[in-house]
Amino acid sequence: MDNWITQLEAAELRGVAVQVVNNWVRRGRIRAKQRYGKVLVSHGDVLAYEPQKPGPKPKAGGANGNSKVSAGKKGNKK
Repeated sequence: MDNWITQLEAAELRGVAVQVVNNWVRRGRIRAKQRYGKVLVSHGDVLAYEPQKPGPKPKAGGANGNSKVSAGKKGNKK
């Protein structure tokens, strides 16, 4: 059985704004349910959630960076 807490409690627990917790819910990062007009979030999910570190996203084409990109034709323009 999972414990459920309010978004405010989750925000205070993680040291973030309530809007951040709301974003996690909207993006499906943590489970939520609505009870008695309040959105409750999974206490376990809040504790376990590890946000991705900011930085550049990996490029398409795999780990080695090889992607097939057409260079196009180069011609002489006069």
